[in-house]
Amino acid sequence: MMKSLRSVLTLVVAFAATSAHAQLLFTLLVPSQTTTHSSTVSYQATLGNPGASLFNITGVLYNITGAPAGLTLDETPLLLNFPLTFSPGDTFTGEAFSVSVGSSGVIPAGTYSGDFTIQTDLGDITQNWDLTITAPPTLAPEMPAVAQLLPGLFPLALLCRRRKNTAV
Repeated sequence: MMKSLRSVLTLVVAFAATSAHAQLLFTLLVPSQTTTHSSTVSYQATLGNPGASLFNITGVLYNITGAPAGLTLDETPLLLNFPLTFSPGDTFTGEAFSVSVGSSGVIPAGTYSGDFTIQTDLGDITQNWDLTITAPPTLAPEMPAVAQLLPGLFPLALLCRRRKNTAV
């Protein structure tokens, strides 16, 4: 009897946790993006309530894997743009957060990732994101001025030599 009661309680707790989490819909529209140094990238998201109970956004958490210097996340767009209360059936799409990339001297080119969590009174929901920073294009070094003139000097030298030979 005690064992079956424990099993029933475990199922009730698991169902309650699942149904609360299943009520939240959070999707990053483009979770993997590419940019260059000294730029800011916006991540758009859709947040919705397909469930039957109202929920409130209570905060956000985020993590950047390895927390490299020169890479900063700003969660302000979600808190300013999104409604803080979602009734059943409500959805909203907008900028959830942005990531600013420092100069090439601060952060090396490569792929960085993290997660962004929306906290609600019904539970938290997390999405992962990636950001690839491409290296700036390398420019070929400019030829010195003398080297640029050499191709034009060769025909001029031939012309001068030809005139010298015909004058004699």
